[in-house]
Parts: sequence; C-alpha cells; structure tokens
Amino acid sequence: MHKLNNADKDLTKLLTRILSYLTSPEDIVACMQVSRVWYRAAIPLLYDSPKFGQRHSPLHSFKRFLSALSTNTQSDSLSFLAFARVAHLNLKNISESIYESVGDEWLTLILSRLQSLESLNVDGCTFVNPESVRLVGPLLKHRRLTRLDVSRCNGLTSSALVGLIGALPELSTFTAQDLQCVSSSTIGMLIHTCPQLKTLDLGLCQRVDDRALFVLAQIQSKFSNLRIAGCLGISNVGISHLSRCKGLRTLDISKCDKISIDGIRALSQPPQWIMPRAGIGNGFASKHDKPLLLALLMHQTRSIKFHTYMSFFDLSTMFPQLRYLSVSFTSIISWFNDLSEDTITRYWKHFKLLEIMQLYDAIFQVDMRRMAISTLALPRIRAVQFYRPEFELDHLLGGYCDSIGVEGYLTQSAIQELAKVTRSHGRDIMYSLNIQPLSE
Repeated sequence: MHKLNNADKDLTKLLTRILSYLTSPEDIVACMQVSRVWYRAAIPLLYDSPKFGQRHSPLHSFKRFLSALSTNTQSDSLSFLAFARVAHLNLKNISESIYESVGDEWLTLILSRLQSLESLNVDGCTFVNPESVRLVGPLLKHRRLTRLDVSRCNGLTSSALVGLIGALPELSTFTAQDLQCVSSSTIGMLIHTCPQLKTLDLGLCQRVDDRALFVLAQIQSKFSNLRIAGCLGISNVGISHLSRCKGLRTLDISKCDKISIDGIRALSQPPQWIMPRAGIGNGFASKHDKPLLLALLMHQTRSIKFHTYMSFFDLSTMFPQLRYLSVSFTSIISWFNDLSEDTITRYWKHFKLLEIMQLYDAIFQVDMRRMAISTLALPRIRAVQFYRPEFELDHLLGGYCDSIGVEGYLTQSAIQELAKVTRSHGRDIMYSLNIQPLSE
C-alpha cells in the first residue's frame, strides 16, 4: 500500500504539470471528473488563486465561494483538500450593490478556514469595514498570510486597521495606497506588530508625513522597500530620517513635491548619531550605516532639479550600488542636449551597475545621438524606458502618429532608430516609449 501511495503522489505531480498547459478552466474541471487522482492533480490549478466573475458577476461568485467555505468540513475530504490549497485571494474592486451585499463574517471565514492563504488583495472592496474586523477578534491569528493589500478601502478606520494588522503577525508586504486612515501612529503599530515587514507601500496617503518616516527610522527591523509616491506631507526632513535605515534597498519618492536634491543628499549620508540598542554600540554611525539603495524612483518630483550635469552624476557617488533609476527628463533637459560626447562618455560610465533607467516627461525633442552615447556608456544597462503624456497628434487618422520629430514630439520611430544605433555597436538594449493618458 505504501508503494501504491507513493505512485499516486508521483502520478498526481505529473498530471498537475500536464494539466497546467490547459488554458480553459472548463477543461480543467472536466479533467477533475476522471478519477480521484485527476481531481487531486487539478486542485492546485483551480484553487491556488481562485478567479471570480467567469460565469457570474465577481460579487456573486465571491458570495458562492464564501457559502461553500462556511459549510466546508474536514469530513468532506475532497472539498477540504480544495480549500486547503488556496494560497492567493484577489478580491480587487469587488463592490457591493443595492441588490447584493457581503456579510460581515467574510473576513473571519477567510482567516479561519483558509489556513494556507499567503496573500489577500481587497483593493477598493466596499465590504472591508470596522465590523468585519471586529468579528475576527483578538485571538484569531493567521500566521501564513504574508502579503496584504487594503488600498482604497476607505470604509476602514484607524482602530479597525490596527486590529486587522494585529491578526496578521507574519506580514512581510503591506500595501495601503490612497488609504485615508493611515497615519504615523498606524505605521508605528504596524512595524511593532509585524517584525517580518520588508515592503511598505503608502502611495497617495495624505496623512503620512515626516513623523511617519521618523517612526520607521527608529524601529528599522527588516524593512527594505518603501513607496511613498504622492505623499505630499513628506519633505527633506522626513527623507533625512531614512538615512538610519541601512537595510533600505528600494525607495519611491515620485511626485513628492516637498523633496529636493538636498533631501537626496541627506539620505546618502550616514547619520551623525543613532540611538544605541541595549548598550550595544556608542551611538555613532559608521560609513556602512547608510542605505545601500538598489532602486531610486524620483520622477515628477517638482523640487528635484539637476541644474548642472555634475549634480546629476553625483548620484553615482551617493548610491554606487544603484541598479534602477527613474527621473523626469525635464529635470536634466537644461544641460543634456548641450553636453559634449567626451563629457557624456566620461560621466555616464560612473553608473557602473545601473540596469534600468526610466525617463518621464520626455515632452521635448530628445537628442537621440546623445542618448545613444549615454546609454552605450552605461556598462550594464539593459533597458531604457521613456514616458510622455499623450497629445492630440498621437491620434490623428485613428492611430498613433509615427513621424519623427513632428512638433518636437518623441515618437516610436525615434525609439526604433535609437535601438538600431546601439545594436550597430554590439549592444542589445531594450528601448520603449510609453504614452500616458492625460488622466494619469
């Protein structure tokens, strides 16, 4: 019997790999009816990340999922096995209507019955409210769930958010974009409750200010990725606090209009004094205590202007490990098109590890010869991505205008010519032009 069980397990794994080539859920469901072994093989494909809205509305599908979950017991072995495989639950933008609503017990059901759940996305869900969190209670802890997205769940209150965080002590990624109840005290509670937290996304949270970054800097923990794009309350003072977070690797400060190049310089400097821990150290920082940033996104930040080319290339000295960089082309246009080729080659090569560069607001004609020389001087560059807003000219004749240099616009044809130039020098660099709708 033992050998038979092992054979069944091997067959199940093989069937799962074969069935993964099926693209239609209906075909996978049909295969589940062949035998118990086929059923077990198909379960990971259907239940690892359940999809809502394929036959019914997303809301109705989710309610049926909750109904099945509420009646699921271990005595029903196949049903229990199916729900035990749910690892990712994406409920983004599932909204209640005047005809259908979701009971407040939904969160308790999910946290108590889906023991293998690793990520939960409730971005924009209207049924995320204080009552659903209250029903969870202080004793229920889900220790497998590591990623939570509560962006735009503006039915939540600060106290409810703290209660929800308390039920998820193993969180490593927390996303709360445009969430009105997030404040400095909430962030402090989050860091204290979730010591494994590595990634924090607070984009567009208008109550997040310099005090929040001070709290982050005091605790530090395993924190490594921070997105505060569009947080208008954050200034150079807050950014300077982050110089204490020596584990910080990714920072997104795009559209933070109070941050200037002085804040970037403060971030790159080791703090003059740090609070010693339990008698360890003397309170003075070493040169190794500053963050070793790998990715820095600072596009569309109005106060960041590189008035001279030296101020821009100083970034290569501030953050020598930088691999990913985004800036607005308007912040370097004053000198970029006037640089000599020798100067370009001499200074761009100092970004020794840079692999991806994004240039936003490329609304002026870019000197493609200088751009080609610049990218060829970067030893490890793999991709250069241009972004610009759309214009009426882009939609002439029902399609994108593909003329080069018409009214100074950067076009797809110009990007293709740039790629040809770099390929002729034996470099395979991926260039792309992304045209952003004016609403973005």
